[in-house]
Amino acid sequence: MKCSKCRRDAILFQRYSGLHLCEQHFNRDFEAKAKRAIREHRWIESGGDTVAVALSGGARIRAPSSSSSTGSSASAVTSG
Repeated sequence: MKCSKCRRDAILFQRYSGLHLCEQHFNRDFEAKAKRAIREHRWIESGGDTVAVALSGGARIRAPSSSSSTGSSASAVTSG
């Protein structure tokens, strides 16, 4: 399958959105959702705190060939 946004090879299908995403667009989407949740829930104060976010996809997720074979993704979010 191809990425719904750029036509590169997709690494996953988001069932709830109906989108196939490449690694770059998945990472952008994941980071945007993490930042939005942090802002909405006010989990950290602005001032340069750094938050590490990890996501385990479980056994049904195929990891990209450039990453580990665990099906996990991680992103760092800096407030400010």
